[in-house]
Amino acid sequence: SPRYSNVISDSNRDTLLDETVDPNIYRLGPGDELSFTMITSNSVINKRLVVSYLGDIVIPSVGKINVDKMTLNKAFSIISEKCSNKIENSSVDLTLSKIKEFKVLVLAPGKIPSGYFPIKSSTRLLNLFNQISEAYEGSANTFNNKLSSRNLIVQSEDKITTHDLLSFKAKGEKKDNPYIMPGDIIELDYLR
Repeated sequence: SPRYSNVISDSNRDTLLDETVDPNIYRLGPGDELSFTMITSNSVINKRLVVSYLGDIVIPSVGKINVDKMTLNKAFSIISEKCSNKIENSSVDLTLSKIKEFKVLVLAPGKIPSGYFPIKSSTRLLNLFNQISEAYEGSANTFNNKLSSRNLIVQSEDKITTHDLLSFKAKGEKKDNPYIMPGDIIELDYLR
């Protein structure tokens, strides 16, 4: 069975987390990196596996494995199984070593340009809202409209949820400040 750690170390820059990555929830995608070690009877293979734009990783002597949108636990299990099927008596260690960056679509009200904002997998809704607010306030806003931090809509693959960042700031309930996932669409509105 694979051994792995939930520690993220990003070699290019620090990735700040507010909690440990949950391997049952975090989904792999293009740009994620795994540290991979396979010990066989006659060699040790240490490799950094980068998830390709097609969602694949390539392991020497094993081949290509598609891990796109799999949870870490599922991907680690499949990778270990494929390695042991291909190379007898092998032992595999895996960990997530770098989290992906991606763009999220923001549908904004009125004269605010809608567009894609670059974020990391560790970005929560409040972080994105603050990034958008700063960009909006720095633009030529002649209408004096302020963005509402209440009733933000997040459209995910399988559901639509409404979040209240003011409630999150007052009560600290994480359900009102979810992680942003690849494919999410964020809808904003003005204060009323």
